[in-house]
Amino acid sequence: MITKGSVPGRRRLREAAFTMVFQGEFHKEQTPEELFAHIWEECNGKTPICDLYKEIAAGKGAGKEAAVAYMQSTFMGVFSHIDEIDEKIAEASVGWKKERLSKVILAILRLSIYEMLYTGDVPKSIAINEAVELTKRYEDVRLSGFVNGVLGKISRGTTEI
Repeated sequence: MITKGSVPGRRRLREAAFTMVFQGEFHKEQTPEELFAHIWEECNGKTPICDLYKEIAAGKGAGKEAAVAYMQSTFMGVFSHIDEIDEKIAEASVGWKKERLSKVILAILRLSIYEMLYTGDVPKSIAINEAVELTKRYEDVRLSGFVNGVLGKISRGTTEI
């Protein structure tokens, strides 16, 4: 369990996981394990998100362990189910091919779909809301409706995989 005050909250951890999923799109030659290790260990503070990684790494005790475990399991989970997740995106985004979606939107959708369908500990409404908020922060705010619509369609049409 992630304890309050010891590490960033779930929203910030989700944001960090999103950035890792996003980076994965640019490093397809690496395995997910190699990429996670590279991002986690090699981030040298050049960007604000690296500061978040450092904040997590500086945590103490069980809170830090839970935070790192969440990020790693989420990152690895997205990539272990990527084909199924991308199929869901294709089914729900009628008229949009995956190649037309920005890498930011693709990473946000992948993360949210993973949380909705595979984790069991994130309510679908929370996963959708967090995806919309990430979209507003990292992409054109007008695309938040698209993200909400795609995820809503998946949420309504899926109870289990």
